[in-house]
Amino acid sequence: IQRWKNQPADEVAGLYRARGDCFMNVGDAKSAYRDYDQAWKLLQQTNSADDDSEYPTTLLGRARSGKAAGKATAAEDYKQTLILLGDDEYDDEQSEPEKIEAGAVRNPFAAWEWGDALRQSSEWEKAGTAHQLASKAFGTIGDRARSVISLTDAGVDIAATGDDSKAIPVLRKAIESTKGIRGRDVNLFQRVLASEGE
Repeated sequence: IQRWKNQPADEVAGLYRARGDCFMNVGDAKSAYRDYDQAWKLLQQTNSADDDSEYPTTLLGRARSGKAAGKATAAEDYKQTLILLGDDEYDDEQSEPEKIEAGAVRNPFAAWEWGDALRQSSEWEKAGTAHQLASKAFGTIGDRARSVISLTDAGVDIAATGDDSKAIPVLRKAIESTKGIRGRDVNLFQRVLASEGE
């Protein structure tokens, strides 16, 4: 970073993002957050659209590190990441919810984590919506197990709002969906069963 400090801002941003990735890999979320935040600020200084993937990648890193560090801004970072991922540059009439839904299909894990970040802020209704979106996105890409886990999470979120009339149908659908899930990932199946038990 020191050697490249006189390079274009987007080049230096890439170095901060890479170091943020390293900090996350060793479990230092606070240091990772600082680097992702610096990378994001540097990207905002550029008008370059040469590598549009750098924007959502950096913001997703900041969201994940912020969530791990307990930052209240994490949920908004996830939302903005999904908007960036789902933005169709050829469709000027695309609404924010359409961008978020398209972004979720491109990265269902980001939508799932968004729901978890909203849970941290006790925004249960929004968390339920985000987890339902993740469930739909995982279903779209054929990941039935994670689709069921996300739907169960949504039901738990909705139950936390106190509205059993909305929570029960979601939980019933999630539990019924556990039948017939196949695969070789034992840990994932344990998560499905734990989620069902929750």
